[in-house]
Amino acid sequence: MKTSTILTISCVFSLLFVVAVSSAAKVIEVAPAKPAVEEAVEEVKFEDIELPQKDSPEYWVVRSEAMGELTPLLTRKRAEMKKKRQMLADYLLKIGKGEEMAAANVEVPDDPKAYAKALGLLDGYKQRDIALPAKLPTWEETAQFSMRFVLYEGYRPMQFDGAEDAKGFVEVCQKKEQYAQKVRKEMRLYVKDCLKIWTYLGTIGEQSACKEWAVGMKLDAKKADDAERAAVAESRRMAALERRESAKEQKFQDAQDRASFRSSRRSRHYQSRDDRLQYRQSRLDERYTNNYRW
Repeated sequence: MKTSTILTISCVFSLLFVVAVSSAAKVIEVAPAKPAVEEAVEEVKFEDIELPQKDSPEYWVVRSEAMGELTPLLTRKRAEMKKKRQMLADYLLKIGKGEEMAAANVEVPDDPKAYAKALGLLDGYKQRDIALPAKLPTWEETAQFSMRFVLYEGYRPMQFDGAEDAKGFVEVCQKKEQYAQKVRKEMRLYVKDCLKIWTYLGTIGEQSACKEWAVGMKLDAKKADDAERAAVAESRRMAALERRESAKEQKFQDAQDRASFRSSRRSRHYQSRDDRLQYRQSRLDERYTNNYRW
């Protein structure tokens, strides 16, 4: 009886499962899933990115982030342009045109494209589809450009604990901005000097030769650096080898000392025993000699 009941219940569940599966199949056939429609996202141009309201907390947070991104870039570019200027000046001295260059009084226009190319930033602007300005930007325009870049890349908001905290933050940001202005001014002077020398080299037909000379200098510097690195690595290898050999010799000497100590243990043992016996006898002699009364 129990077995027949269990079989009946299992048959009923099987029928229900078959009906459910067939119904689901019909639903799938009748109502196929609609393809997902992607929402079109309107891309905002870099120049059209809106800045926060001036002097608001968010404005100073974004400006501080911008100074944090801009100052290292300016510092690095200043060092690069100083090095390039020195290299161009060395080439002028090499070909004996230093005095003629100084007397030529070469003037170069403040072309943003020429400055961006000299700084190695032109390709980055093209990749991000950023339009170059018609003239060299002022400091405020440079700061706003950096702020738009921060907004474009994203930043982490910040909360201030009262007016005093916000005031201190603004003062720190202004100090960072003053230093960034100083670095930017020096960098532009180096760029202008490089453009003057490069323009003069173009007038005397020495630009190609200067490029070849610069490439050769870089290769020689790289070879010298590689040779120095190899020498340092070799000296370290030899020092490590000497340390290993010294450790082996010390280990061998320690083993010899232990073997010598073990071989002389018996003689040292008896010698020390004899010494103890003699010492004990001397004490006994001192104690009992001339102390007996006859």
